[in-house]
Amino acid sequence: MEVQRPHRIVVAGQVPPPLHGQALCIAQTLELLRGFRDFEVAHLPFRFSRDMQDIRRPRLGKLAEVFRVWSRVLRLRASGAIDCLLFPAGGPHKVPLVRDILLLPACLLLARRVVIVFHAGGIAAALPRLPRYLSHCIRALYRRAAAAIVLTEAGREDATATGIHCAHIVPNGLPDERRPASRSDGSLINLLCIGHLCPDKGTPELIAALRPLRKRWPGIRLLLMGEPSPPWTADDLRDTIDAHGVSDVVRVAGVLSGDAKWDAFASADIVVFPSRAPYEGFPLALVEAMMWGLPVVASRWRGIPEVMGEAFGGAFIEAPLDDASIAAAVEHVVEARQQWPAMGETNRKRYEAHFQVPAVAARLRHAILLTLERQR
Repeated sequence: MEVQRPHRIVVAGQVPPPLHGQALCIAQTLELLRGFRDFEVAHLPFRFSRDMQDIRRPRLGKLAEVFRVWSRVLRLRASGAIDCLLFPAGGPHKVPLVRDILLLPACLLLARRVVIVFHAGGIAAALPRLPRYLSHCIRALYRRAAAAIVLTEAGREDATATGIHCAHIVPNGLPDERRPASRSDGSLINLLCIGHLCPDKGTPELIAALRPLRKRWPGIRLLLMGEPSPPWTADDLRDTIDAHGVSDVVRVAGVLSGDAKWDAFASADIVVFPSRAPYEGFPLALVEAMMWGLPVVASRWRGIPEVMGEAFGGAFIEAPLDDASIAAAVEHVVEARQQWPAMGETNRKRYEAHFQVPAVAARLRHAILLTLERQR
């Protein structure tokens, strides 16, 4: 009796460093898939970005990395058939899209199935604004994929716009890292913002919103966890804080990991996520906030409402996503201080129901198996 070999799955993409959402998701995908006995999992590493300031910027060394990726995928194919290759979509920016144009042909040629994974959103909106040759090449290549994986229902438009009509929704998930919290005694209100620090993520408006908020609540504090993302720099961030006169209530922690990161969540009262980034797909920071049972203030933008659910614990920042709307949303949640435990419990239950690792892993496995069954 012939013993069926495991399906050989290759996960392409860059894992940390640098530390950002897509790299974390690719690392997690590798870990999830390696837990299934019927999958043999390999990594096709990308090493295009050295740090956050290098992301989406053209550099001669990135062209050299294209040749190295070609060599790696050839070696993977030489060592055995590739049943399915998960390829991370570059997002709505020219440099990563050019990367995709250079790498996808080899992947499509050497793998039996290619699945485009839309970690970064916004390609559908970007395609009409791109040079015609670039948008044509992207559509011509993406539509040859067997399927797509998107993170939310809202993300389907990116797959459809690029000609992929079979899309599976697989949200991000996280292992449960919650531990006992160390909240303030009531004299302070600790806001936590996690992620890239830049205009796309609403960082300048959040800093500006502190001025009216601190007048009403002198004990309000903001911890920014992350690092500036181009075109912003550390100097831009510091200048913005100083210009609004809030340097005494803002602390920039940089990128935190491990115990230091979870300590920040343990001492937070509210997580604030004011993103309006065109590439926003599925913010892991919001899943982390729900995991910790924290109230959330988040922008009503792209897939964020779908991540948070219809009746989450917190408030949406309504358009136009400026400092006034951020201040109003934070104020709404702060005024409901007695309801913080109930808000947090609502968010915690949503995490347990939708974003724990076993459920997400099962959905990912199911999507890959369905793709393997499809005719090429």
